[in-house]
Amino acid sequence: MIGRAFPRVVLVVSVAACEGAEPPQWTRRAVGDAVVEDGERPATATDARTPPDVDAGARIEPSLELGTGFSAFAPLEADQRVDIIAGPQGGFHLWASLRTHGLRSATTWRIECAFTRDGEVLAQANYGDRLVTPSANDPTGLDYLGIAVIFADTEPMTHDGRPGALSCRLTAPDDPAFDAPEVLNRLTDSIEVVPLCCKR
Repeated sequence: MIGRAFPRVVLVVSVAACEGAEPPQWTRRAVGDAVVEDGERPATATDARTPPDVDAGARIEPSLELGTGFSAFAPLEADQRVDIIAGPQGGFHLWASLRTHGLRSATTWRIECAFTRDGEVLAQANYGDRLVTPSANDPTGLDYLGIAVIFADTEPMTHDGRPGALSCRLTAPDDPAFDAPEVLNRLTDSIEVVPLCCKR
């Protein structure tokens, strides 16, 4: 009986607290680049820390940064050495990881990565998935970790110490919001790396 009476008391107090309050007058107005309703607070720097899945994609320019790493994102610098990994099934690969901003985790992305030398594709990854891992050091971003960019051949020593371009891009075939070329251009990144053979 006491448990049922308690919510009624809270409700009465809540209604009493609202009595006499004027309802807000909702009109649209511009605040910076955003249009907000009167009665709402405009976007602030704190809002930039909202995860991109919470409608922040409209406030943050979509972008992609290519890195490496299996369980954590590690940025890449030009001509950085990266290990060729001996996979458990006898193949060899490089680890790529992605850090993104302004993207929705609900979108299914086409993830395409390649390692090329002199225009020839030597290793690649191509599949679809969602971005669901919050960036460890960036609350506005989503990471995709541990992309195995798999070599077509099983002779990793032929790639040891020979530079090439590691590149990745994201496309969203089922999401028209990301069809614009100027958006997709920001979702492509490439960097010259030097593979080293071979780490197990």
